[in-house]
Amino acid sequence: MKSKKHVLVLSPRPNQGGAAQVLLNLLHEWSTEASPLKFLFLFEESGPALATFQAYGSVCIFPIEQYPLIKKILIRLSPRLYRYLKQLYAGWVIRGQKPALLYVNSMTHTPAVRAAVSSSVPLILHAHELEFQVVNRLSEAWIYKVLHRSSRIIACAQAVANFYSNTYAVPAEKITVLHGPVNLQRLVNNSPKAPAARSPLPDTVVLGVVANLYYLKGPDLLIEAMVKVLEAYGGSLKLCWLGAPKQDTPYLLAIRKLIQSKGLSDYIDIQPASSQTAAFYQNLDIFVLPSRTEAFPLVILEAMLFEKPVVAMDVGGIREVVDSKTGYLVKDRTPEGLARGIMHFVKDKKLRRQTGKNGRMRVLNNFEAEIQTPKWLEILENL
Repeated sequence: MKSKKHVLVLSPRPNQGGAAQVLLNLLHEWSTEASPLKFLFLFEESGPALATFQAYGSVCIFPIEQYPLIKKILIRLSPRLYRYLKQLYAGWVIRGQKPALLYVNSMTHTPAVRAAVSSSVPLILHAHELEFQVVNRLSEAWIYKVLHRSSRIIACAQAVANFYSNTYAVPAEKITVLHGPVNLQRLVNNSPKAPAARSPLPDTVVLGVVANLYYLKGPDLLIEAMVKVLEAYGGSLKLCWLGAPKQDTPYLLAIRKLIQSKGLSDYIDIQPASSQTAAFYQNLDIFVLPSRTEAFPLVILEAMLFEKPVVAMDVGGIREVVDSKTGYLVKDRTPEGLARGIMHFVKDKKLRRQTGKNGRMRVLNNFEAEIQTPKWLEILENL
């Protein structure tokens, strides 16, 4: 029997973020027995999706994570030593596992990625970030080093591919665009107790956002837009934002204060972040994403699977899925433009229904894991 090709996946933590969920959506369609690949995972920290990843392969985690007190003391005494020990551990795992391929699932500079870049094992970079998410977090020298070291770059959108090609002169033939993907089966199976967004009033139009609540996601822009929508719309309206942090942060408190100052406390409901989102999507009338920057957000694809029209800012790769047939693209990226997009659908139930159906068909035909996974596996198998 031919031995399997070992792929070591490096990721900071197994969380509910987009990069980790993209990987899980792909793995869900992967056939363990039939595939010539064997996956191993190296995480620097634990996280809520750890057990899910363990279903697809062996998992290694920096050992000191099992001892929170020691970790806390070490970080306080010497953060540099803590990072150095993580890099040593990652190097030890790479040498011990002897993978045929390293798979870096994000453009980042964690100790594990530093160890991967320093090794001689062929490396694939799956880039989920662009623009502000890259240039404001990483040094230019490091970005060039990772891009040069990568044998192949998988970009989550054409906009991401263009960013690396135009900004860092990465040859187009080195980059493969792999949109999303989203996985309807995982989305439904993971949401047995999802929070609902539906108002008790049957005629209420419910807007929804699924995003971590912080500045780059644009909650302040949406609040300003809501003021304008309520001024123009005479019916009942509700906005539900799924993605608040578990504990109050200065930014969350500032947003709550802004809501109150605008007289919107009865119209906006902020709910804690949850990975169980299916029922939330089902109970919406319109999905809104007011982000200031995005690469290719999975939440748009997820909302479309539930036949929801999407109103989103024209940033990153969003225009590659959202247009007049599937939603409303806010070209000027202002609260006024966002309000116009929402008003486009608020009074027209028939338009919402048809646009939602168009969106679902577009996702099923282009962005579902069943379609994208074979392309992904071909890249891994042939490198």
